[in-house]
Amino acid sequence: MEIADEGELIGHIYDAALDGSLWPDVLHALRRLVDCQAGALMHGTLRPVHITMKAAVGMDEALVGRAHEIFGNPADNPFIGHLPAFAVGRPVPRQVFVDDEAFEGLRIYREFFEPQDLFHDITTPVTVSPDDAVALYLGRSRNSGPLGDAEAKLLLPWIPHLQRALLIDRQLRMHQSGNRALVETLDRIDCGVMLADRNGAIIMANDAAEKILAEGDGLEIRDRLPVARSRADQGEMERAIAMATSGLGGDSLQIQRPSGARPYLLFTVPLSPMIAANWSAGPAAAIIFSDPARSMEPPSGLLAQLYGLSAAESAVAMAIIRGSGRAAVAEKLGISSNTVKTHLNRIFEKTGTRRQAELVRLLLAGSPAASGVCD
Repeated sequence: MEIADEGELIGHIYDAALDGSLWPDVLHALRRLVDCQAGALMHGTLRPVHITMKAAVGMDEALVGRAHEIFGNPADNPFIGHLPAFAVGRPVPRQVFVDDEAFEGLRIYREFFEPQDLFHDITTPVTVSPDDAVALYLGRSRNSGPLGDAEAKLLLPWIPHLQRALLIDRQLRMHQSGNRALVETLDRIDCGVMLADRNGAIIMANDAAEKILAEGDGLEIRDRLPVARSRADQGEMERAIAMATSGLGGDSLQIQRPSGARPYLLFTVPLSPMIAANWSAGPAAAIIFSDPARSMEPPSGLLAQLYGLSAAESAVAMAIIRGSGRAAVAEKLGISSNTVKTHLNRIFEKTGTRRQAELVRLLLAGSPAASGVCD
């Protein structure tokens, strides 16, 4: 290859590490290097065996879409069974682990390779571990002749770059998965959570925050900045957010609501300076706010699951949580005061509590995790 071509291929490889949609560019360059009509990065796990196509070029999209049905079966894919014996990073011509006659008798050939006029190939175990294995496949037609040592030598200089790029790719995927998990977790709680950059601009808001802001009842976002309807509240909120984004500490305040409903409770929390150290638009503070009017009671089914309460006992417990006295509970449920007392004593015994106030605190403590309500 010309030096310019080599530089371009290296660029393709590391660009793909940062943007997975660019792996086809890498495969195009590699298949041209060894005169092949098709290329693929096969990605999967070995325990259990599950193979997918991370990227493919020169292949039928429909067949690629169902490749996992064939490639993941060791009886159909002899490469899997021989993989432990192959040196990682060394290209292996297909004839090394299955001869032509045996290959023609396999389902993987009849249903995947033959319909695409692919017969000869060279496969490289790029990274191999039980939970993350990647192999590079390059193939061509029967008439083009087998791939061997000459093609392996052409590929060898590029394998270390692929290995490093795939390591970067894996690390990024792990971080992205972690971020997605955190976002999903935040979306499951009922208090609003927003992340603000150093300038106080909102860069992320969970589902609860979006719903509360959409009500427009005293708090909203304008030009990415949180805005309170009350001027006094606005000044206090700006001061609290500025203090948090500067790392000086957190604060708490109330945001009045034009509807007359109880004020929102808002808290600002500074985040570690390391989070935004290398990115001026990164999160510098968290803004957490809740609506006291929202119900905090746990699902009745949770009480049965956690404490073994019967349906009748759960009904009594839910009424107690809502602030009803024994007489009101009896009237509401259509039972006698003595029956309420009996149920309540059993609830105390099952939950390890002795007084109604203690019982309410215990039962409400489970609601954030169970029903998505922020304490």
